Amino acid sequence: MAVIRRVRRTRAEQREETRRRLLEAAGGLFLRRGYEATSLEEVAEAAGFTRGAVYSNFRDKEDLFVAFLAQRMAEEAAEASAAVRAEPDFAARMRALRERFIHSHCKDTTLLYAELQLAAARQPALRRKLRVLYEKHVETFAQIIADVHGEIPPQFRPVFVAMFATMVGIGLQDAGGHIDDAAAEAALAIVFDALAPLVAPVRTA
Repeated sequence: MAVIRRVRRTRAEQREETRRRLLEAAGGLFLRRGYEATSLEEVAEAAGFTRGAVYSNFRDKEDLFVAFLAQRMAEEAAEASAAVRAEPDFAARMRALRERFIHSHCKDTTLLYAELQLAAARQPALRRKLRVLYEKHVETFAQIIADVHGEIPPQFRPVFVAMFATMVGIGLQDAGGHIDDAAAEAALAIVFDALAPLVAPVRTA
């Protein structure tokens, strides 16, 4: 009879698993209830830990929220990068980017980022954390544009600022019932078609 040996995880592996479960639980609560209405006690309970486990991995609820949002934004950026790299040529890569942009308004991440922006407007410490998160997002999408066009154009940053702000603003309008999905997508398509050529101009033979 074969003996199955249980492999003991290292302390680092256990800590990583705890952090993963806390982020997963926090994400579900943040997405359903929002940042302000979610407590650390609820996060700990949902993850199957005590509140102490939360504080051993995150300084406070703000730190947990930023960590979760950073993870979500990184995952979505990775998906966008993979979608672009999977296409065979410039035109197909631009179509893939356009498709992702016009559907970005319906992502939960957009609303969470907007909520964090409002909180950061009144809290300097949070504002600094959000700036770091934003700059990383800029760098990630600059690389995606480089994958599409072969280089990062000098005007990339102001174009990204305009497109990102539009995405968040339209996402809020849609979530608040001011417009419907069709109107949101039509508006984002106009923005993309107007601004994308500034950072990825059509190539000529």
